[in-house]
Amino acid sequence: IHDRMTVDQRHSVMKKYFDPPIGEQVHIRADMVKDPRHLKSQLEYFGKIEINPPPGVCFTVTRSKKLEDEKVCKKRKLNFDLSMLATDGSLTWKISTGPKDFGNMYTWTSNVRLAHVIDYGKKFPRVVALADCLLSKENNMNIVHLPLLDGLKWTVKIPKKLTKVSKTKEKKNAEDSKPKKSTDHWIVSTKRSYHLDAKYVKLSDGPVGHKGRCRIQFSHAPGDPNGGWIECHDVDMYDVVDIRLGCISEIASQYKLK
Repeated sequence: IHDRMTVDQRHSVMKKYFDPPIGEQVHIRADMVKDPRHLKSQLEYFGKIEINPPPGVCFTVTRSKKLEDEKVCKKRKLNFDLSMLATDGSLTWKISTGPKDFGNMYTWTSNVRLAHVIDYGKKFPRVVALADCLLSKENNMNIVHLPLLDGLKWTVKIPKKLTKVSKTKEKKNAEDSKPKKSTDHWIVSTKRSYHLDAKYVKLSDGPVGHKGRCRIQFSHAPGDPNGGWIECHDVDMYDVVDIRLGCISEIASQYKLK
């Protein structure tokens, strides 16, 4: 691969040596979705990418800082796992085509999104993998369906009218209130965000748990500018929930975003 090629030219040349091609969607193991026992280890492979370098060329693939580089000189499949996926579900590997090539980053997409939750009584977050983000409508209300890879399903209902988060009011409330626990710090900023009553968020198949507060944005989620996200505090079984909603940008035009 010529070192004077543009990024787009490199991707165009390189993509044919990979299955699925660079820039396209990776395939998650079907049994990963059907059998939650596979999720006991986040490092168990989620899928594979087949690499078939041209004759006489060896690719050096860096999948993770925790793994040794792989030298691939003939057709071969390399695994990827949950720890390699970004929050927006993308998979990025650094690939070099020879001694004079310092390597370039190449990315694949996926339907998977990563949520971060802090369980009640816990201090540190854990990752929850969402298999997809699907939309439906019922009684003039948008409904976001979030099937998890462990077989559970989360649901977020978005009413037609939402109240924009006021930066001034939020600041005044913070100054007037008593000291709060650390989980009361918001990740979702006041900019472009709306209040969402936590009663619209169902994150368990059991009885509805605690119902606190939520904020929702329809775009500009960190690492996923075209995707939205929702953050809730004291909802169901969790102190904090941070969920990336890759599909809600499709309904953003229904709300007055500023």
